[in-house]
Order: sequence, then structure tokens, then C-alpha cells
Amino acid sequence: MVIHVHGAQPGTLTAGLRTARNAHTALPDTPIELVVQGAAVAELSATTELATAVTAANSDHGIKVLACANSLRAVGIAAENLTAGVTTVPAAVTHLAQRQWADGLMSVSERTRPAALAALTTWRARQWAVTAAAALGCVVLIGVPTDLIETPLFSRAVPPTWWSYPVLAVSSLLAGLLVATYVNGPTGPGPRNDGRWGSFGGALTFFAVGCPVCNKVVLFALGTSGALQYFGPLQPLLALGSVALLAWALRQRLLTTNSCPLPPQPAG
Repeated sequence: MVIHVHGAQPGTLTAGLRTARNAHTALPDTPIELVVQGAAVAELSATTELATAVTAANSDHGIKVLACANSLRAVGIAAENLTAGVTTVPAAVTHLAQRQWADGLMSVSERTRPAALAALTTWRARQWAVTAAAALGCVVLIGVPTDLIETPLFSRAVPPTWWSYPVLAVSSLLAGLLVATYVNGPTGPGPRNDGRWGSFGGALTFFAVGCPVCNKVVLFALGTSGALQYFGPLQPLLALGSVALLAWALRQRLLTTNSCPLPPQPAG
């Protein structure tokens, strides 16, 4: 029997171990494999609270615990740092396919609903450092030209609205988190347009918090009166749209933490 553990929420591996032990009790002569994939592999580290339970499952119940090597790379855990008794497979998906189709073993899935925020718990210091640097860069890149950050370089004819500052802060934070997902992040092939939507969200932030009559693109399209009459009232909607796009792109990227790609196939 093969039990597939896949998920990012706390307790995923605990549920998988419980299922494996129950199966062993009911079917003591049946070989059982517990294949762990995605962010759940972080709980297989020798330093986690579950280390004793994982080792006991292997030594006391004969349950073979296997970790996906692709997922281990995604969360930054080396194979030698795994709990005693845990071995690795190159890719969980290929191992599961082999067991089900070639070996004819029954597979049971133990999975919690994917949680984007839970994936952040697997991040390392490097990704959080990139988040801070990218968010600060976004604040400067947008805040200086729009004169939300006062400098001698830029000025604006219309004072900033009260909501411009929180929109800039939230958008910058989301953009920083989004950038950090590309640093030793998910190995899975997330939707290809996530980065493009994030870039579009950042551009919307610039238009949302900027001076409506100082933007040359808007002035060329609408003129001064049109910018004040039509574009100005639309800026709060642009702000909401920018935050929504950045949040959606970030969520999609974080969810790919749970993915596990096939190993590259040789040419020909």
C-alpha cells in the first residue's frame, strides 16, 4: 500500500502517519510506503517535533517513509538532515506512478487543502531578505516619481490622497513577496503568466497613487481637465485592482510550492 502525503498546512504529515499506522494495524502483513511531497517534507527534518514519530513508524511498524527530492530542494532541506529512517525518491509523481501502474499497489492520498500562506512557513532567511529588499525597492521606485516620498527631483500639482500611502505599502509588500518566490522557490512549473500579472499590478499601483495631471500618458490621452474629471475618480479602483492582481499572482506562485515536477527526460 502506498500512502501519498501532500500539502502545506500544519498537521498534514501527522494525518498521514496516523493513516499509515491504522493501515498497518488492520493489515499487518501488507508493506506500507508513506510518500511525502510538497511543503510537507519540511516536517521530515530531524529537528522537528515529529522526528520521533517518523522514526517509530519506520522502526516499530515497518512503514517505509519516502521524501520527494524535488520538494526537499524547494524547501532547502538536505537529505542528510532528514529524520532517521527516511529515504528519498527523485520525484514523488514518478514513484507513485511506478507503484500504482507497474507494481499494481493501491494508493491512498492524505492531503489537506493547499494553503498559500502555509507555504511561507517553509521559507528561508534568504527569501525573507529578498522580500524586504524588493519591497523597499518598490517603495522607492513608485514613491519617488509620484512624490509620495518628497525629493528635489519630482513634484506634483495635486496633493496625494490619504489612501495612497497604505496602497503603496501593501502593494510593495506583495511585490516583494512575489519577487522572493523566484529565489530558490518552488520547483514546480507555475502558471506562466503569474509574473506578468504581478508586473501589471505594480504598474497599476504607479498610476493609482500618482498625480492625475502629472502623468504624461494620461495628459496626452485625456488632457488636464479630462485627467481631473475622469482619471482622478478612477484611481481608487486602480488601487484596488493593483492590490488584487498582486495578491492573486502571489497566491498562484505560493501554491506551486506544493508541486513536484517530473525529472528532466533525456533528449531523443
